[in-house]
Amino acid sequence: MKKITTLLLLLVAALILVVAPAYADEEALIDIYPYGSINNMTETEPIAGGTLRVGTSNWTLDFLGYRYHFVRSSVRYGHQFVDANADGVFEATEYPGVSYSAFAAMTINNTEDEMELVTTNLRANITGGVTNRIYAYFNEDMELAMFEDHIFTYHIFNDGTDVTDNADWRFATEAEIDAFKAAADPLTETPNTRLAHVRVVKDTTDAQGYKLEPLGYLTWLNPDLGALPAEERSLLVDWNPNHVVIPAGWTAVSFGQHDRGSYKATDFVKVLYTAFVAETTPVAVSTYTYQNPVFAGLTAHDDDAVTPGVQMIVEYNQADFDLPNNVSVSWLKMFEDDVLVNKTEKLSYKVDVYETADFNSAEEDHVPTILETITFTYDSVADAYTPDKALSVVDSSVFGAGYTAVYSATHAEDGLTEIIVDIAVGVLPPRFENVKNRYVDESVFVDLLGDVTANDGYGNDKTGDIKITAPAGFNIYNPKPGTYKIDLEFTHHVHIAGEPTVPDRITLGSKVIDVTRKNQNFTAYGLETTLYTEPFLYTNTSFQGWIVVEFDKDGKMIQSVARNTWEAWGASGAIAGMSDAGIKAWLEGIDFSLGGFVVFFGQTADRPLAQALRYGDQVTFTEGSIGTPDFNADIVTKASYNLTVDDKTAPQTIVVNNNLTIEADAFASAEAAILSNIVAVDNYDARTQLSLFVLNNGGLSLASGKLSVGTYTVTVGVEDRAGNASEVTYTLTVKAAKPTQEEVDQKVDDKVEDVEAQIPQDTITPDQVEEAIKDALDSYDGVSVLTAVLMSLGAALVSFGGAALLFFLKKK
Repeated sequence: MKKITTLLLLLVAALILVVAPAYADEEALIDIYPYGSINNMTETEPIAGGTLRVGTSNWTLDFLGYRYHFVRSSVRYGHQFVDANADGVFEATEYPGVSYSAFAAMTINNTEDEMELVTTNLRANITGGVTNRIYAYFNEDMELAMFEDHIFTYHIFNDGTDVTDNADWRFATEAEIDAFKAAADPLTETPNTRLAHVRVVKDTTDAQGYKLEPLGYLTWLNPDLGALPAEERSLLVDWNPNHVVIPAGWTAVSFGQHDRGSYKATDFVKVLYTAFVAETTPVAVSTYTYQNPVFAGLTAHDDDAVTPGVQMIVEYNQADFDLPNNVSVSWLKMFEDDVLVNKTEKLSYKVDVYETADFNSAEEDHVPTILETITFTYDSVADAYTPDKALSVVDSSVFGAGYTAVYSATHAEDGLTEIIVDIAVGVLPPRFENVKNRYVDESVFVDLLGDVTANDGYGNDKTGDIKITAPAGFNIYNPKPGTYKIDLEFTHHVHIAGEPTVPDRITLGSKVIDVTRKNQNFTAYGLETTLYTEPFLYTNTSFQGWIVVEFDKDGKMIQSVARNTWEAWGASGAIAGMSDAGIKAWLEGIDFSLGGFVVFFGQTADRPLAQALRYGDQVTFTEGSIGTPDFNADIVTKASYNLTVDDKTAPQTIVVNNNLTIEADAFASAEAAILSNIVAVDNYDARTQLSLFVLNNGGLSLASGKLSVGTYTVTVGVEDRAGNASEVTYTLTVKAAKPTQEEVDQKVDDKVEDVEAQIPQDTITPDQVEEAIKDALDSYDGVSVLTAVLMSLGAALVSFGGAALLFFLKKK
């Protein structure tokens, strides 16, 4: 019976302390790459010395805070396994291998049947000839259902009465581990505790939630069952423990040598066992990252093996050029309705055709115009592509014309692939390189060519032929702010030598002679008459009886030698002393680029006619011997870019009045008052394009519609559109606003009664009151009139009726 005791609870608690740090939020997942670097999974990024480019399978496994990235060809699927001999198990010859056994391999059983992978070499054949020492099995819910490790060790404790039929192994508690470590003789002092390799199986019926048994070092067998045959040496599995069994819907992951090294994978492997004792069951997530569609067949139509990319050359004046119909595109469809299918499907695609110059334009916000779109629809039944129309926009009559065809395909998982193909008439079009919009500072010399280069389309430099055109008035030594269109142009001359007029038959006198054209070294002789139009090596001198004659492009005899008699004739008549060495030097020195040709007349009836030829004698061409003229064409290539000269000059801030004084009611806001004294100008932006703002108002505020009276030191900033800014400080004085007549009258009305009460009755005459008011109005502000009246009257106040005073006040 299982011992469900406080000891077990302590065990679980202790293990939770170990597990907790391993779990992490999604954002904190620790990535595990081969050799510790994602670069090793790429095709071009630099990698560390001594490591390999192992590519990627595009699969990852997220578990216990880690994300494992599987290398190329390391993920296999159950439907790929074929039981060829129908024996109910899979041998190494019946399923795909793995490319790199030093890294983890993942096998996904996407079939409806259990898969048993057999071995005769401790599973080495299962993982490419090298044994993976650690296996993790995830069930259909991606929970860790079984774990095997015969390389790392774990402290385990047996609650059972023996180590065979009645064994009850579990992971040891911290206390049990400490006791084991402290024991002088662990075997006798702590006989139920071991440091061992393990096999763990998830078991929801067990109180612990799992079952465990020890394994031997580098063996999948339980060492306590040594008396049993190998195929029975396990307490937990009912198959040969050396085999790998993957139930339907399960996923098995095995870890290789590099996963036990220094590349973070070791940390992952060492916490896998904690999934069996966690408070909540962790769930792994396997993810496939879809790849973009892949085109096939395009490179077969590349007419220029030297230039990178794909270039299709259209023959000048070719009338029937069309896009090839044997280009295909496909994608790997991994899932269908959430079911793993892992199958390749072909896709339809389209081709957008542009003028190359328009497509490559670097002008700002330029959108090239599509001249034509052709859709290639895939028919899965016929396994063929059908275009919706023929290509019609390529004008083969314009030598050097260039077009850009963009092949594009998409798939249902947001995949997109675009391949750019150059289409050129006659020759690859000359091209600019590195034409792009540029940004420079004002007032600094600018090289308008910059990094731009040009070539003839075949890599030959034409940069020196570039002509640059800038807008009128643009000064490269002192450029002013703005955006300028810079035009580039160069002309490339194409010369294609024509085919000279060379006879297929020649007429000597009245005799027509058929000739055999040859363009290789002269190595033997025969009876036929042979004609050469290209340089050759004279390698055989034993041709007694031959007559060799050189003609110019018009068929006029230049020189001849009769090998049988050593007679030779040239422009000056007979040539004496001819030898084989002389013949060899003569023939190998002929410049065939001038259109001439050489005829070897063999031992036939034609020889006497040829031997009789002298300098200037004419050979007549027969019909069908017409060559082709030289071809010459100028290809003008244009491009342009936008040059933006950055404004680096700060706007100027001008204070109109350095000691401005305003009345409190002159402005509706403190900001308006401060900015009213500023004028800003810039070398590029108009005044309306400048931004004015108050940086420091000095404490100036607005209350009851009036500015606060006082003297303030204020600072104003100005900024142009390029972000250049300046600031200025000045002093602003605010004085009290003059009262309005309405305000004066209201004050008088409000104070009348007070004034009347303060004037003693019958002590002053009306004339004295009137005089006092007059003096006050002449000397003081209106709001102080009443006080001034009293002060003017002074001690002269006499008793006077209040009503009289009120009369005078109101009158005034």
